[in-house]
Amino acid sequence: HECILAWCQKTKSCPVDRVGTSCKYVPNWLIRNLINKKKVECWKAIDIGSRRSENSNVKYSKEQGWWEAGNNVNKCMWKGQLQQLEQHREKECGYEIVGCLNEGCGMERLERRNFDEHRKVCGYRKSRCEVCGDERVRIVDKEDHEGVCREKKIRCRQECGMVVKRKEMDGHIKEEC
Repeated sequence: HECILAWCQKTKSCPVDRVGTSCKYVPNWLIRNLINKKKVECWKAIDIGSRRSENSNVKYSKEQGWWEAGNNVNKCMWKGQLQQLEQHREKECGYEIVGCLNEGCGMERLERRNFDEHRKVCGYRKSRCEVCGDERVRIVDKEDHEGVCREKKIRCRQECGMVVKRKEMDGHIKEEC
């Protein structure tokens, strides 16, 4: 390794193809590939940073040099190559902390494995108005939407006894009332 660096500093070119190079950093692709193919386990079990002292099943192992979850702790069982770990954590790991994607929902710390259950009850999820079919109505806004829904049938403002769609009210008052 030192002879290659000496060559690069002296000639400012690659010893193989003589193309100019600064040789500041020469990655070792062979070693990088060996490391990336190394078998690893997802270590995600709990949010150790906030629960370390209150969870007696999580202990620091001096021999291993990392925090270990005991047998009674739920943890991710994923195993694969190191190069796949980041994708697993970003898209698959049920123990990864995620936030609700529904606009306005304040749920920011939720384990991915509990996300589907939250999504079913989240008041900020979109639902379909049963009257007009608009699919962009949030559960928390449903009552407000019913007060302005153009397809909803309401009693005539002139109290003639007729029930008409809100969007047809002005025409009804002008022509029928």
